[in-house]
Amino acid sequence: MINIKLKRMQNNDILLLRQFGQLNWSRMIFLSAMKRYYLILLLFISISVSAQDTIRIKLHGSGTNGSGWSLTGNQATLPGNNFIGTTDSAGLIFKTNGIQSGFLDFVNFNASYGLSSLLLNTSGKHNTAVGASAGPDNTSGNQNTFLGWNAGGGIISGNYNTIIGANITGLDPSLSNNIIIADGQGNRRINVDSLGNVGIGTTDTKGFKFAVNGDGIFNRIRVKPYDNWPDYVFSKYYTLPDLEDLEIYLILNNHLPGVPSAADISRNGIDVGANQTILLKKIEELTLYTIEQNKKSAQQQLEIDNLELQLKKLQSVVEKDRSTQTDSQ
Repeated sequence: MINIKLKRMQNNDILLLRQFGQLNWSRMIFLSAMKRYYLILLLFISISVSAQDTIRIKLHGSGTNGSGWSLTGNQATLPGNNFIGTTDSAGLIFKTNGIQSGFLDFVNFNASYGLSSLLLNTSGKHNTAVGASAGPDNTSGNQNTFLGWNAGGGIISGNYNTIIGANITGLDPSLSNNIIIADGQGNRRINVDSLGNVGIGTTDTKGFKFAVNGDGIFNRIRVKPYDNWPDYVFSKYYTLPDLEDLEIYLILNNHLPGVPSAADISRNGIDVGANQTILLKKIEELTLYTIEQNKKSAQQQLEIDNLELQLKKLQSVVEKDRSTQTDSQ
C-alpha cells in the first residue's frame, strides 16, 4: 500500500493510473480539469497493473457537499446523486480482512451478506444468502434462500430451497423445493419436503401430509373422513348382523367386524377419521339392537300383563267358588 498526499488544485483533480505494455511500473498523471491550471507529475513505482486497467480517483472537495465520500460521515447527501455502488452491470463486492463478505450480482441476481457467504457460487441465479458462510457449498443451484450461519451446508445444485437457522449442514447436494427451519444448533424443528409434507420434530413424514414426533394438544380439531358417514345403518334396507353370527365372529377373531385388530393398530396406527366412522356405525347398530330389544321387552311385558290379568280373574273365580261352597254348608 502506497499513501500519497496531494494538495488540491482549484478544481477537483482526477488521477489516471495506467501501465503501458507489460513493464513492472506505471505512470501517475495528474491533470487539472481547467486549462488554466496544470500540473504533470511522473512517478515511477514498483507495482504491477495490466495494460487495460484504469483507476479513477476523484479527490475530496472542500465544504459539506464535496465530490468525495468521507469515511467519517457525510452531510447534505442527495439520494439521487450520492450513493455507494456502481453505475454499470459489474457486481459489487464487499470484503473484510481481504475475504469476501458481501456480493450484489446484477447479472445473475444473487445477493449475499456475511463472511464467505455464497462464496463458491459460479452459475447459480437468484440466490440470497445472509449470515457468515451461508449457502457455503452452492455453486449452480437457483432461487435458494439461506438465512443463518452455515445455513444450507451440502446443497450444491439444488433449487428453490428456503433454509432458516444456524449450522444446517449435511444436506443432499441436489435437495430442491424444501423448507427447513432449525434452531441455533442446527436441530431441524420444522421440515416441509418437495411434496408439501410437513414434519415437526422429524424429517420423515412416512408420506403423510403432516407428521409430529411428540405429543400434541388442540382446543379443537376437525377431521373430514373420505368414507360415507354411516347414516345408512338406519335405512330400512339395512340388515343388522344376526347376534348369534356376531357371537361366533367374536369368538373366532376377538374383535368386532369391520374394526381393526390390535395387530393392525400396532402395525399401521389409527386412521382417526375412518375409526370414528367405524365406531359410529357400531353405535348405530347397537342402537338398533337396543330398540329391537326394547320392542321385544315391551311385547313380553304386555304378555306378562295379560297373564297377570288372567291369573287375577282365575283367582277371583276360585275365591267365589270357595265362598259359595262355604255358604252351602
